[in-house]
Amino acid sequence: MAYETHANGSWFDESNLVAYYKLENVNDSGPSGFNLTNVGTTTFVAGKFTNCANFVKTSGQYLYVNNNLGIDGGNCTFSFWLYLASSPAAGVYYSLFRQTSATAHASYAVEYYNDSGTLKLYVDRNKEYVAHQAATITRTLPTTTWLHYCYTYNGTAVVFYENGVQIGTVNASGNGTTSTDNYIVLGSFITGAAVDPLNGRLDEFIAESRAWTAGEVAKYYENSKGQFYGQVQ
Repeated sequence: MAYETHANGSWFDESNLVAYYKLENVNDSGPSGFNLTNVGTTTFVAGKFTNCANFVKTSGQYLYVNNNLGIDGGNCTFSFWLYLASSPAAGVYYSLFRQTSATAHASYAVEYYNDSGTLKLYVDRNKEYVAHQAATITRTLPTTTWLHYCYTYNGTAVVFYENGVQIGTVNASGNGTTSTDNYIVLGSFITGAAVDPLNGRLDEFIAESRAWTAGEVAKYYENSKGQFYGQVQ
Protein backbone atom coordinates (compact mmCIF):
# COMPACT_ATOMS: atom_id res chain seq x y z
CA MET A 1 0.00 0.00 0.00
CA ALA A 2 1.43 3.35 -1.03
CA TYR A 3 -0.38 5.51 1.42
CA GLU A 4 -1.70 3.91 4.59
CA THR A 5 -3.80 6.85 5.71
CA HIS A 6 -5.92 6.78 2.55
CA ALA A 7 -7.35 3.39 3.43
CA ASN A 8 -9.08 4.86 6.46
CA GLY A 9 -10.42 7.86 4.58
CA SER A 10 -8.81 10.24 7.06
CA TRP A 11 -7.39 12.51 4.37
CA PHE A 12 -10.34 12.39 1.98
CA ASP A 13 -13.94 11.18 2.07
CA GLU A 14 -14.11 7.89 0.17
CA SER A 15 -17.90 7.60 0.10
CA ASN A 16 -17.97 8.56 -3.62
CA LEU A 17 -14.68 6.97 -4.62
CA VAL A 18 -14.87 5.36 -8.07
CA ALA A 19 -11.18 4.66 -8.78
CA TYR A 20 -7.92 4.99 -6.87
CA TYR A 21 -4.70 4.46 -8.80
CA LYS A 22 -1.74 4.42 -6.44
CA LEU A 23 0.32 3.90 -9.60
CA GLU A 24 2.71 1.43 -8.04
CA ASN A 25 1.33 -0.80 -10.80
CA VAL A 26 -1.78 -0.92 -13.01
CA ASN A 27 -4.17 -1.97 -10.24
CA ASP A 28 -7.19 0.01 -9.07
CA SER A 29 -7.41 0.14 -5.27
CA GLY A 30 -10.94 1.58 -5.46
CA PRO A 31 -14.20 -0.30 -4.98
CA SER A 32 -14.75 -1.52 -8.55
CA GLY A 33 -11.39 -2.79 -9.75
CA PHE A 34 -11.00 -0.69 -12.90
CA ASN A 35 -7.46 -1.90 -13.54
CA LEU A 36 -5.43 -0.04 -16.15
CA THR A 37 -3.94 -1.30 -19.39
CA ASN A 38 -0.27 -0.39 -19.87
CA VAL A 39 0.63 0.89 -23.35
CA GLY A 40 4.27 1.37 -24.36
CA THR A 41 5.58 -0.38 -21.24
CA THR A 42 5.11 2.48 -18.82
CA THR A 43 7.47 1.87 -15.91
CA PHE A 44 6.81 2.28 -12.19
CA VAL A 45 9.62 4.03 -10.36
CA ALA A 46 10.24 5.88 -7.09
CA GLY A 47 7.51 8.46 -6.59
CA LYS A 48 5.81 10.77 -4.12
CA PHE A 49 4.36 7.78 -2.26
CA THR A 50 6.44 4.64 -2.80
CA ASN A 51 6.27 4.12 -6.59
CA CYS A 52 4.58 6.08 -9.37
CA ALA A 53 4.00 5.88 -13.12
CA ASN A 54 6.87 7.24 -15.20
CA PHE A 55 5.90 8.39 -18.71
CA VAL A 56 8.60 8.98 -21.33
CA LYS A 57 7.22 11.16 -24.12
CA THR A 58 9.38 9.68 -26.87
CA SER A 59 8.19 6.17 -25.96
CA GLY A 60 4.47 6.94 -26.38
CA GLN A 61 3.54 5.50 -22.99
CA TYR A 62 0.15 5.80 -21.31
CA LEU A 63 -2.28 3.96 -19.03
CA TYR A 64 -6.00 3.56 -19.60
CA VAL A 65 -9.18 1.63 -18.91
CA ASN A 66 -12.17 1.42 -21.28
CA ASN A 67 -14.67 2.58 -18.67
CA ASN A 68 -15.96 6.02 -17.71
CA LEU A 69 -15.86 5.01 -14.01
CA GLY A 70 -19.55 5.84 -13.71
CA ILE A 71 -18.88 9.57 -14.23
CA ASP A 72 -21.38 10.61 -16.91
CA GLY A 73 -20.80 14.31 -17.32
CA GLY A 74 -21.77 15.07 -13.72
CA ASN A 75 -20.06 16.00 -10.47
CA CYS A 76 -16.54 14.70 -10.08
CA THR A 77 -13.07 15.15 -8.64
CA PHE A 78 -9.73 14.09 -10.09
CA SER A 79 -6.80 14.44 -7.70
CA PHE A 80 -3.19 13.58 -8.57
CA TRP A 81 0.49 14.40 -8.06
CA LEU A 82 2.64 15.51 -11.00
CA TYR A 83 6.42 15.54 -11.45
CA LEU A 84 7.56 16.94 -14.80
CA ALA A 85 10.77 15.61 -16.32
CA SER A 86 10.95 18.58 -18.71
CA SER A 87 8.93 21.51 -19.99
CA PRO A 88 7.17 21.14 -23.36
CA ALA A 89 8.86 22.72 -26.36
CA ALA A 90 7.04 25.34 -28.44
CA GLY A 91 3.81 23.93 -29.87
CA VAL A 92 4.00 20.77 -27.74
CA TYR A 93 1.26 19.53 -25.40
CA TYR A 94 1.60 17.22 -22.39
CA SER A 95 -1.67 15.50 -21.56
CA LEU A 96 -2.02 14.70 -17.86
CA PHE A 97 -5.36 12.87 -17.99
CA ARG A 98 -8.66 12.69 -19.86
CA GLN A 99 -11.96 11.06 -18.92
CA THR A 100 -14.80 10.63 -21.40
CA SER A 101 -18.42 9.50 -21.26
CA ALA A 102 -20.35 8.12 -24.23
CA THR A 103 -23.58 8.53 -22.24
CA ALA A 104 -23.26 12.28 -21.63
CA HIS A 105 -21.02 12.97 -24.65
CA ALA A 106 -18.77 14.92 -22.28
CA SER A 107 -15.14 14.76 -21.24
CA TYR A 108 -12.79 16.20 -18.62
CA ALA A 109 -9.09 16.84 -19.30
CA VAL A 110 -5.99 18.70 -18.16
CA GLU A 111 -3.09 19.51 -20.48
CA TYR A 112 0.12 21.54 -20.13
CA TYR A 113 1.45 23.17 -23.26
CA ASN A 114 3.84 25.67 -24.77
CA ASP A 115 1.99 28.39 -26.65
CA SER A 116 4.75 30.07 -28.70
CA GLY A 117 7.01 30.31 -25.66
CA THR A 118 4.30 30.88 -23.03
CA LEU A 119 3.61 27.87 -20.82
CA LYS A 120 -0.04 27.25 -19.95
CA LEU A 121 -2.35 24.79 -18.23
CA TYR A 122 -5.50 23.94 -20.15
CA VAL A 123 -8.30 22.73 -17.86
CA ASP A 124 -11.20 21.53 -19.96
CA ARG A 125 -14.76 20.27 -19.72
CA ASN A 126 -15.77 19.44 -23.28
CA LYS A 127 -19.37 19.07 -24.46
CA GLU A 128 -18.46 16.91 -27.42
CA TYR A 129 -19.19 18.63 -30.75
CA VAL A 130 -20.84 21.54 -28.92
CA ALA A 131 -18.27 23.56 -26.97
CA HIS A 132 -15.15 23.45 -24.85
CA GLN A 133 -15.71 24.97 -21.42
CA ALA A 134 -12.11 25.58 -20.45
CA ALA A 135 -9.83 27.65 -18.24
CA THR A 136 -6.47 28.58 -19.73
CA ILE A 137 -3.96 29.38 -16.98
CA THR A 138 -0.57 30.92 -17.77
CA ARG A 139 1.75 28.93 -15.55
CA THR A 140 5.42 27.95 -15.72
CA LEU A 141 5.63 24.71 -13.79
CA PRO A 142 8.89 23.60 -12.22
CA THR A 143 10.55 20.41 -13.34
CA THR A 144 11.77 17.68 -10.97
CA THR A 145 9.38 18.91 -8.25
CA TRP A 146 6.18 17.22 -7.04
CA LEU A 147 3.01 19.33 -7.40
CA HIS A 148 -0.51 18.41 -6.37
CA TYR A 149 -3.42 19.14 -8.70
CA CYS A 150 -7.14 18.77 -8.15
CA TYR A 151 -9.83 19.13 -10.81
CA THR A 152 -13.38 19.45 -9.48
CA TYR A 153 -16.73 19.86 -11.22
CA ASN A 154 -19.90 20.63 -9.26
CA GLY A 155 -22.44 20.73 -12.08
CA THR A 156 -22.06 24.44 -12.77
CA ALA A 157 -18.32 25.16 -12.67
CA VAL A 158 -14.94 23.55 -13.03
CA VAL A 159 -12.53 24.59 -10.27
CA PHE A 160 -8.83 23.75 -10.51
CA TYR A 161 -6.32 23.74 -7.66
CA GLU A 162 -2.54 23.64 -7.40
CA ASN A 163 -0.99 22.67 -4.07
CA GLY A 164 -4.29 23.25 -2.28
CA VAL A 165 -4.95 26.72 -3.75
CA GLN A 166 -7.49 27.55 -6.46
CA ILE A 167 -5.74 28.79 -9.61
CA GLY A 168 -8.55 28.66 -12.17
CA THR A 169 -12.27 28.25 -12.70
CA VAL A 170 -14.77 28.27 -15.55
CA ASN A 171 -18.55 28.06 -15.69
CA ALA A 172 -19.62 24.78 -17.24
CA SER A 173 -22.88 22.90 -17.70
CA GLY A 174 -24.78 20.74 -20.16
CA ASN A 175 -23.64 17.82 -22.27
CA GLY A 176 -22.65 17.13 -25.85
CA THR A 177 -24.66 15.76 -28.74
CA THR A 178 -22.38 13.21 -30.39
CA SER A 179 -21.17 10.00 -28.88
CA THR A 180 -17.61 9.64 -27.67
CA ASP A 181 -15.86 6.66 -26.11
CA ASN A 182 -15.94 5.56 -22.47
CA TYR A 183 -12.48 5.66 -20.96
CA ILE A 184 -10.03 7.32 -18.64
CA VAL A 185 -6.45 7.71 -19.81
CA LEU A 186 -3.36 8.90 -17.95
CA GLY A 187 -0.41 10.37 -19.82
CA SER A 188 -2.17 10.78 -23.19
CA PHE A 189 -5.16 12.63 -24.64
CA ILE A 190 -6.76 9.62 -26.33
CA THR A 191 -6.42 5.86 -26.39
CA GLY A 192 -5.35 3.81 -29.39
CA ALA A 193 -2.35 6.07 -29.95
CA ALA A 194 -0.21 8.25 -27.73
CA VAL A 195 -1.43 11.77 -28.46
CA ASP A 196 0.17 14.67 -26.57
CA PRO A 197 2.08 12.17 -24.37
CA LEU A 198 3.38 13.29 -21.00
CA ASN A 199 7.07 13.53 -20.14
CA GLY A 200 7.01 13.05 -16.39
CA ARG A 201 5.48 11.13 -13.51
CA LEU A 202 2.01 10.80 -12.01
CA ASP A 203 1.18 9.44 -8.56
CA GLU A 204 -1.87 8.83 -6.34
CA PHE A 205 -4.61 9.42 -8.92
CA ILE A 206 -8.01 9.60 -7.20
CA ALA A 207 -11.36 9.79 -9.03
CA GLU A 208 -14.62 10.52 -7.19
CA SER A 209 -18.17 11.10 -8.40
CA ARG A 210 -18.59 14.29 -6.39
CA ALA A 211 -16.81 17.63 -6.20
CA TRP A 212 -14.44 18.13 -3.31
CA THR A 213 -14.86 21.44 -1.52
CA ALA A 214 -12.02 23.95 -1.32
CA GLY A 215 -11.55 22.94 2.30
CA GLU A 216 -11.25 19.26 1.38
CA VAL A 217 -8.68 20.00 -1.31
CA ALA A 218 -6.61 22.10 1.10
CA LYS A 219 -6.84 19.42 3.80
CA TYR A 220 -5.68 16.70 1.44
CA TYR A 221 -2.71 18.78 0.28
CA GLU A 222 -1.68 19.96 3.75
CA ASN A 223 -1.77 16.44 5.17
CA SER A 224 0.11 14.86 2.28
CA LYS A 225 2.61 17.47 1.12
CA GLY A 226 5.34 16.51 3.57
CA GLN A 227 5.01 12.76 3.07
CA PHE A 228 7.67 11.11 0.93
CA TYR A 229 7.70 7.32 0.80
CA GLY A 230 9.66 7.08 -2.44
CA GLN A 231 13.12 8.32 -3.33
CA VAL A 232 12.24 11.25 -5.59
CA GLN A 233 11.68 14.39 -3.54
